[in-house]
Amino acid sequence: MMRLLVKHTLAILLYYTGLLRLWELLRLWRGSKCAATILVYHCFLYNTDPLRKLLQPGLCITPNHFDQQLAFFKQRYQLLSLDDYIDKLSAAKVLPKRSLIITIDDGWRDNYDHAFPILKEHQAPAIVFLTTDYIDNDRQFWFLKVAHLVERIDFSHEDIAAGLESLPGLEVKTFTEGLYDSNRRLDRNRLFEKLKKLKLNSQKTVINLLERLAEPDQATKDTILRSTLTWDEVREMSKAGISFGSHGKSHQIMTLLSPDIAMTELEDSRTQIAAALGREIRHFAYPNGNYSVELARSVRHAGYDSGLTTGSETSSDDGELGRFSIRRIGMHDGVSLGVGGRFSRAMLAFHLARFG
Repeated sequence: MMRLLVKHTLAILLYYTGLLRLWELLRLWRGSKCAATILVYHCFLYNTDPLRKLLQPGLCITPNHFDQQLAFFKQRYQLLSLDDYIDKLSAAKVLPKRSLIITIDDGWRDNYDHAFPILKEHQAPAIVFLTTDYIDNDRQFWFLKVAHLVERIDFSHEDIAAGLESLPGLEVKTFTEGLYDSNRRLDRNRLFEKLKKLKLNSQKTVINLLERLAEPDQATKDTILRSTLTWDEVREMSKAGISFGSHGKSHQIMTLLSPDIAMTELEDSRTQIAAALGREIRHFAYPNGNYSVELARSVRHAGYDSGLTTGSETSSDDGELGRFSIRRIGMHDGVSLGVGGRFSRAMLAFHLARFG
């Protein structure tokens, strides 16, 4: 609470004295790496939604806070589509001052239920990056499946360590180290980070182990309702002006994949989305934000016009690859909430100034 109070006080001081605006102008004058402010959202869920407690806080924003953020953006920025932004970059044209672009990753169902009506109301352009293996079916992202299990089962360190002993290529002690909090409860976020770094086969083996350990508990038999978009919803959003790009097929971290498998992810997802919408798919967002120069070259070779990450650095290998390592600012509830949980224009402006 004290840390939030200090941060909120600083944000108010900078915002209402004009110092924050001066800071932004100085950065523009010195030449920022990012020619526009590009935001990335994920899920738009009310606090009462059961799905919300299964997801990391950094992925979620309530619809009403998103609405307030959009109203703020329209007052202070020029909202652009990603197509317009890339076209202007490619043609070396001057961008509108204070350009801002809204992007949304993964393809969650709430993008249609909650974000879409708000975007329409504000007439705000946006692009949604789809993970095609999860569109129009009841499949769950691996991290959602894991969260569902950990929420219900008290997995012991001993059971997990014993179950992983037979897994080739996995150092059990290293994997299990730091997984449990001071109360000997499995820390879900630490588990996510460990699993993200595993190759697909090892990741599946660990998840299968959790499912086997949970099998006797009937609570895990509960099904999770469809959490991602259908193609009909995608087409309706597209007809209303929402753009779509690719987030790959499987949401695997693509820097861990072989070049051939990575290219399959890039090409197949692009082809599937293009076939569903009847239009060219120009943009790719790296799952988890992880990219490399080699992967950026593959994105360009697969026919995309841009690649978007969430990192703080852009590629300097050559000028053309700069469009394939465009960084974005992560957005969620916390970035615009002050003391007392109320929306704060100062906190939002401070967040954008810090990371823009």
